[in-house]
Amino acid sequence: MEHQSTFDARMPLRLLRYMVRVWDRWERDHPTGKLPIVLPVVLQHDRDGWRTTPEFASVLDASPELLAAVGPFQTPS
Repeated sequence: MEHQSTFDARMPLRLLRYMVRVWDRWERDHPTGKLPIVLPVVLQHDRDGWRTTPEFASVLDASPELLAAVGPFQTPS
């Protein structure tokens, strides 16, 4: 869980880093089997609210057209 009092446009990247750390630790302690689900939660109370989409694609330097073009190659959610 992450608590934010100010807006951070790169929060999706930060959450990904947290998730990878959890998985790295899990893999070290459990060398076989599948990884657990990690559900990141952000509590944010900036007066101006959240000002961007929470999707990871929002931190990539890619046009909407490029994101749409690579969409079929992404793992379905």
